[in-house]
Amino acid sequence: MNPSKNALFLGTLAHFGVGIIFSFTYFLLWNWGIFRINFQDAVLIGALSGLVAIIVWKTYLILHSQPPEISQLHYFIALFLAHIVFGIVSVNVFQLITDNPEFWYQLPDNVSLRSGIN
Repeated sequence: MNPSKNALFLGTLAHFGVGIIFSFTYFLLWNWGIFRINFQDAVLIGALSGLVAIIVWKTYLILHSQPPEISQLHYFIALFLAHIVFGIVSVNVFQLITDNPEFWYQLPDNVSLRSGIN
């Protein structure tokens, strides 16, 4: 299997786009108070993202007419751990941004999912 440069470019672009969507989702969940900006919630949100990724990739491999011959167990373990790392890095970047408003802006302390901004 030899993917074309166009396929590699589009795959990289799609993966980058999905990462942005996940990061924005994390931002909303933290902003709404569903998750806290701490290590435990970073691992949790990374693990949840990893499970979503495993489900998506398992579905893709089942539906693919010629799936790559890989060790799915090893691939899914690596995928799961990589998403935990992504969650931890996302939390650290988000913490950096919120602690230094000159990088972006500071979230109001009174934001909640149930009541909006008080």
